[in-house]
Amino acid sequence: YAYQKAMGIFTNILSKPNFSSANLIQQKKQQLATLSFERESPEKVASNNFFATIYPHHPYGHSIYGTEDTIHNIKRSDVINFYKHFFVRENAVMVIVGKIDKVEAKRLAESILAPLKSGKKSPLPPKATHLAKAVYKNISFPANQTTFYIGQLGITHHDKNYFPLLLGNYILGSGDLNSRLNISLREKNGLTYGVTSEFLPMPGIGPFCIHFATKAEAANSALNLTQQITKGFIQNGPTMDELEKAKAYLIGSFPLALASNTSIANMILKIVFYN
Repeated sequence: YAYQKAMGIFTNILSKPNFSSANLIQQKKQQLATLSFERESPEKVASNNFFATIYPHHPYGHSIYGTEDTIHNIKRSDVINFYKHFFVRENAVMVIVGKIDKVEAKRLAESILAPLKSGKKSPLPPKATHLAKAVYKNISFPANQTTFYIGQLGITHHDKNYFPLLLGNYILGSGDLNSRLNISLREKNGLTYGVTSEFLPMPGIGPFCIHFATKAEAANSALNLTQQITKGFIQNGPTMDELEKAKAYLIGSFPLALASNTSIANMILKIVFYN
């Protein structure tokens, strides 16, 4: 009974939202509070400027929270029109994981999605283009540390080098304290508490970025060392020992990403959503 009641409530919320004016006001306040918090965070200021810089004429270039002007200008009719245009069966992806057979899962999915109207599938974001030349931004901020975001356009999920890049980046900067960047900047030189490099695959070409924070007086040293290590890695690649250890870790840790119904559902959702 609880299962049926929960699915009924979920279906009603999905297909018959009322978008009350009171709730819209509340959501606007929350969005504005988030923007206020971001302005006080050197990490967020650096991140938002990084995306704005490498995506100057692209949807990825602005914060998902919008701006104060756009939030203030959103009307209830805008929300309703957005819902009607995008919340259609053609855009729906449903993943069900748990103690349920295929016949019941299909029946459940159809009963939930049936009330949604038919429409047009949303187009993919346009492909971003590389900057014509490197851009350096120095933003004044009242903080004891200097935060860096360094990078460029990266890959989509369909890149033929997706897995080699995943493996290589683990060695360079995503392998926690064992990565080259962490060993050099953190362990050997004490320039940061932690440094991370990552690929963020997205349909419009996601970024590759390296980010860390360091004390202001060590900013130039940390930046130069980061560039030196990255350049050396690109030119010479990993050692065989680094490669084998990275493979063993990624293979051995992958089952942990499928350790619960929720994690399995998230994995399948990404596979389907990104095609």
